[in-house]
Amino acid sequence: MAEIANASREQASGIEHVNKAVASMETVTQQNAALVEEASAAAQAMTEQAKSLTKLISYYREQPQTARAQIDSATRRKSA
Repeated sequence: MAEIANASREQASGIEHVNKAVASMETVTQQNAALVEEASAAAQAMTEQAKSLTKLISYYREQPQTARAQIDSATRRKSA
């Protein structure tokens, strides 16, 4: 009978360790999910910024004289 009681205590202890490990894994999984969401939002923001920059660059490539005049005008205003 003592052996059964001892085995039961050991089993209960083992189950407790497994439960703690699973809880820890759950916490890490939730943290990883939050990080993935943040990374996704950052990637979307960077995509929008890249689109905006591409649009600006295309403007300067398509209208170099107008763009140059605007740059010169802005430079003169800063130095005045």
